[in-house]
Amino acid sequence: MLDTLIDAGLVLLLVIAAIITAAVLIDTRPPH
Repeated sequence: MLDTLIDAGLVLLLVIAAIITAAVLIDTRPPH
């Protein structure tokens, strides 16, 4: 049970990190 919660938490953190990274890349991308 605990392992499942830990795995879910890690996946959630990865998803959040990916979203933040994408947002930063889009925001810092020079306009064309």
